[in-house]
Amino acid sequence: MNAFWFTLLGIASATSATAQVRPANFDEVANCASLGEIEGKSGVCSLGRARADAMKDATAAGATHIVWTNARCVLFVGHRATGEMFDCNRKPTIAERQGRPPGPLGLYLELIPADLRGPLRRNTGAYVTAVADESAAFFANIVPGDVIIAVRNREVRTPKDLDSATEGDVLTVMRDGKELQIGTRR
Repeated sequence: MNAFWFTLLGIASATSATAQVRPANFDEVANCASLGEIEGKSGVCSLGRARADAMKDATAAGATHIVWTNARCVLFVGHRATGEMFDCNRKPTIAERQGRPPGPLGLYLELIPADLRGPLRRNTGAYVTAVADESAAFFANIVPGDVIIAVRNREVRTPKDLDSATEGDVLTVMRDGKELQIGTRR
């Protein structure tokens, strides 16, 4: 089949400019850094042209993969192809994996998960889900799975109670059923 038929059927192949960006599914890009959404457009209802347009822009953005999330033909406007771009040459940062920036001291916190409350024998505290590299918490050896129950000898009931924590504060942490006093300094 020649290029005319591919274009007519909306199966346009990637050009040399977009050959480095390849379609993928979310499982394939689970360990890749997300670069955000992208939309390609064509002046006619041609999915192939819309995807080629998006792939060209994704290449310019440094993407290696695209996961297509939506395609639609809009009457009198043309085709739109939407996807999410990923760079699989770079691992996602903790903030990208968590979907938010770290809190005080470089901690990612949430309420204690319901399935852990019984084994931990407590309902309150701040459960550590991740620690940002080279943060005060990182150098204090606070690790995911720790539960912070006090800061400056004041009870921590929820993650919000740590909003005023600063470097140098002493945290009371539950780890492996034991309470530890941990100072936070860089």
